Amino acid sequence: MSLQPKRICVVGGGVNGLSCAIRLREHGHQVTIIARDEGDRTTSSIAAAFWYPFAPGKIPVHTWYKHEWAVRSYQVFQDLVDTSGTGISETYLYEYFTDDLPDDEVQGSIEAMWWRKHKDIPNIQFRPLAPSEFAGKRIREFQIQAGISFRTFVINMSDYLTYLRRRVDELAISFNFLTLTEITPLLDEFDRVVNCSGLGAKALEPKDRDPVTGEHRLRPVEGVVVSIGPMEAVNDIILIHCGDYFGNLPMYIVPRSGSHPDLILGGSTTSEIDFDTPERKAYLPQHLPWNSLDAEHWTKVDTDRIVADCSSFEQKITSENPERLMVKVGYRPSRDPEVRLERDGNVIHNYGHAGAGVTLSWGCAEAVADLIDQ
Repeated sequence: MSLQPKRICVVGGGVNGLSCAIRLREHGHQVTIIARDEGDRTTSSIAAAFWYPFAPGKIPVHTWYKHEWAVRSYQVFQDLVDTSGTGISETYLYEYFTDDLPDDEVQGSIEAMWWRKHKDIPNIQFRPLAPSEFAGKRIREFQIQAGISFRTFVINMSDYLTYLRRRVDELAISFNFLTLTEITPLLDEFDRVVNCSGLGAKALEPKDRDPVTGEHRLRPVEGVVVSIGPMEAVNDIILIHCGDYFGNLPMYIVPRSGSHPDLILGGSTTSEIDFDTPERKAYLPQHLPWNSLDAEHWTKVDTDRIVADCSSFEQKITSENPERLMVKVGYRPSRDPEVRLERDGNVIHNYGHAGAGVTLSWGCAEAVADLIDQ
């Protein structure tokens, strides 16, 4: 509990903004949220979402965030898993590596998974798979040559964002809708401002640029997933690591429980795209009914590939012919070279979480609270 309560404005209504606001209020501060949108109008609503410090690439790099942020979020999800209405469920993640990867790259990827032996999450149950567990499995032209599994959490974002918003109301945190053009004027009213605006930080914090190229450090990374009906036979997360393929077109299957259970098929991590497409402007999240999309829609190539890949790997999807519900498109706020979580005068920046916004959310919220309490 803070000894000197402050008036704090949190900018952003996504998972990181809400988490920060809740934790700051629990520390005794007076908190106001200012956001352009909430709920399914936020990028957070598109997230698959499961605890995994997602970092695509042949050998994923895990230096762009602090590991303790992910650890703390894991612990909080463990505490919340039995709380009604959160949409959080416990499951196992199975990650497979294909035979287009040399053995040393497979080993390098596994060794980069720092959480496999972490003392603060001893029940993660990380283990390599025996060859019998993936014998005969394929994706496209690739054969599975290795795999790992660990215990993790899946978060149904529809329920979870509703839960966080309910906590905001219970804690008497003021929530105001407003599209900001700059942050500085807020300091006339508040002691501190916490910037959790995601890609909105490109406009609100224009000075965050690479000193060599002059480009803003934030860039949108498009993610496309398909939501289909739940299937009792598919209970675990499946993630395929296919070398270069994993860098741009990761394949995953994520079963989600909650009040509106579904199965998420993914995905894509595309940064080189044409933002002149009307639907892509302003990085707005999109929930597109499958049946309303014509054959020429710009998501068609991605969604056809996603469904084909996932159903070819997990035969149960094809055999049970699930209902296709929705195409979801979101824009991850990726920042080079790392998440920005730092104090700049009376502004604390917390953005650039890329595809790990949920995974890092509670750890980052507590780091922000510590900065303000100090």
